[in-house]
Amino acid sequence: MRSQVLAVAMLTIAAAFAAAPIVNACEGNQVLVEDSFRRPSERWGYPDQFHTIGNGKMIIAPALNRSYMAWVDAPEHSLIDMDACVDVAIARGGPQLIHTYGGLAFWVSHYNEFYELIVGPSGAVGVDRRLPDRRLMIVPFATSTAVKSGFNQVNRLRVKSRGNTATLYINGIQVANITGEPPPRGGYVGLTAQSGPNTRDVYEFTNFKVTN
Repeated sequence: MRSQVLAVAMLTIAAAFAAAPIVNACEGNQVLVEDSFRRPSERWGYPDQFHTIGNGKMIIAPALNRSYMAWVDAPEHSLIDMDACVDVAIARGGPQLIHTYGGLAFWVSHYNEFYELIVGPSGAVGVDRRLPDRRLMIVPFATSTAVKSGFNQVNRLRVKSRGNTATLYINGIQVANITGEPPPRGGYVGLTAQSGPNTRDVYEFTNFKVTN
């Protein structure tokens, strides 16, 4: 049933990104959660070999050919209607950059069940849905002029959701609009990354904020 719903999920992808509207990130008038990443916080889970927090950054470095997701684990941050944004850049990695990405997870119900807006240093953007037994591609991971490619290039990711609809932006440019299946009582928000097959790629996240 879920695959059937996703198969007919409504997508709107800008045919020419230059013509898409440019908007500011996190425009809500109430901040629901915000983190400057100055020091570790238990709400993201305890630091481990794959993620650390400090000095104004969350750093995620997944195992080879694996993904990793850290989420704000607190009941008051269970959201459906929200405006979430974060800046992400790859600090180290390669050489096969097409296999690696960093992203903003939303409608999170579990560590292996969520949606994610992802960008890669190859200049690609995509949208996935993660389920315990499979990964569903909603927007194919493909090169976009909305993404800044290369190392240490900061891309701002934004997800604005209302009910079961989410509008997705990269650097203020709308790249997709999807209809999905958020958790009934609202989902969490998180940060995600994946390493390629040859290196542990290192992603840095800054300026995390969620508004209404």
